[in-house]
Amino acid sequence: MMRRPFRPLRPRIPGPGVRPAVPPIVRQALSRAQHLLQAGRFLEAAAIYNRLASEAYQRNRHRAGVQMDVETARAFLNGGDLAQAQARVRRAVRYIHELNLPAVPVFPLLEQICRQLESQGDVARAQAFREEILGLLPERPAPVSERAHTPQRKKLPGSCPACYAPLHPDELEWVADDRVSCPFCGTIVVPE
Repeated sequence: MMRRPFRPLRPRIPGPGVRPAVPPIVRQALSRAQHLLQAGRFLEAAAIYNRLASEAYQRNRHRAGVQMDVETARAFLNGGDLAQAQARVRRAVRYIHELNLPAVPVFPLLEQICRQLESQGDVARAQAFREEILGLLPERPAPVSERAHTPQRKKLPGSCPACYAPLHPDELEWVADDRVSCPFCGTIVVPE
């Protein structure tokens, strides 16, 4: 009986244009952050998202870094730390501006931050922040009248089934009327 020569297992290296799988440790961190958000522990979740954003930028995964910065800002905003939320939006917008990335995830968050500033009586600071951010973005948000006429889409799961990154329907790239692309790992997610 002939035996095959022993060949050590080698990790498959993805070809050009293919995203590597999300490492289990990152999926675990995203899952932990989601659980913290659901428990109302926003600042702890923000710390996880902030670390993931920094690591994504270091690995030249800028789109994922922007998404994690947006999540960090949202968690800080929900946790009451408006200054940190603004700082994370600024960092995300800097990468969006430099790399000409889609700005869609920033628009709803920008409005939430500005509404929060206005509710605190700081209308001038809200207007200055809005102008600063919109001045750096390559695209403008669709007017409310146009957004109201967009077709109703099916309900998305709260997080990506592959990497557990949060999914917000109004901030995602819809690749068709019935599916979205996860902004963190690129997985196509079909709404329920």
